[in-house]
Amino acid sequence: QLTAGVRFQQIKQTNFNLTTGAVTGSYDESAFTPMAGLVVKPWQQVSLYANYIEGLQQGATAPLTAANAGEVFSPFVSKGYEAGVKVDFGRLATTLAVFQITQPSAFINPATNVFGVDGEQRNRGVEFSVFGEVMEGLRLLGGTSYIDAELTKTQGGVNQGNTAPGALPFQLILYGEWDLPFLKALTLTSRVTHASSQYINLANTQKIRDWTQWDLGARYRFERANGKPITIRAFLDNALDTNAWAGSFLNQIMARDPRTFLLSATFDF
Repeated sequence: QLTAGVRFQQIKQTNFNLTTGAVTGSYDESAFTPMAGLVVKPWQQVSLYANYIEGLQQGATAPLTAANAGEVFSPFVSKGYEAGVKVDFGRLATTLAVFQITQPSAFINPATNVFGVDGEQRNRGVEFSVFGEVMEGLRLLGGTSYIDAELTKTQGGVNQGNTAPGALPFQLILYGEWDLPFLKALTLTSRVTHASSQYINLANTQKIRDWTQWDLGARYRFERANGKPITIRAFLDNALDTNAWAGSFLNQIMARDPRTFLLSATFDF
């Protein structure tokens, strides 16, 4: 199976001075980007695939520590390659993929303290996922990934070869759903997420530690007198109230959300 195409993307952005409201800069950029994908099935349960895609993405914004803080740079085109295999075992399916993405890299010039898009970053990684229904009423979805995010071009070669700040080298997610056999309308959910430590500066001298988070949830579905369903969902995110930092970009980090309870309802009309 061969799929090919071209898409048109356009990004418009205007920057304003927070005090005066005056326009400080704007851009209107567009691009035609190609994509192509190939799938080969040597056996009924096995699929081999490969694809290439380009995409227009919004440009970086200069951080508060830069001399040109707040400046937003023009969009750029990223390029991605991926190849993998999918195996369907019936109740369960697994995928294994390798990929590479190249994109411009932005950083603060140590000599001038000016933030600019003057480098290149290359992300290479491998990803494994599994999903399906282990038994009637019990569904699993999980995956793990490893990413090597390298600064391949930098100003004067400084920090070249280092890990890109904000990149998450390793992540593991396992999610499950269980329809209670004695109360089919009620489904319990659980998710465990683990993330490795990550660098937050170009010199790779500062990093935040790894973290693990456990989330719980439930949903209950019933029908009104007119036959229209109502679904009530409850979530307890970060059930153990784990304290952790989340890395952003260039020395910017934020505290992850504490234990949080969410409740919602969906009505069909």
